[in-house]
Amino acid sequence: MIQITVSDEDKEQLKHDMEKHSNPIVRQRCRVIYLKSIGMKPGQIAQIVNVHVNTITNYLKLYQAQGLAGLYQLHYLGQPSDLNAYQADISKQI
Repeated sequence: MIQITVSDEDKEQLKHDMEKHSNPIVRQRCRVIYLKSIGMKPGQIAQIVNVHVNTITNYLKLYQAQGLAGLYQLHYLGQPSDLNAYQADISKQI
């Protein structure tokens, strides 16, 4: 089991961001870390948040390695636009 230590300052930030952050993934991550900080077990948290326990473990590892900053990083590559194929042609005409 992963052990984390959450400062009082981080707890306050987590409480705020699990309700108010604009990104739902960040809200979920903050909720997971907050629930763990108050003593809940990963299985309980997984049921409450409705995700697999492996996701809980990943979030805990992320917080353990990078702190709050790690919870806010989103690594979306996204799907390339179909218009990218025409970008050179459009640039020439402008």
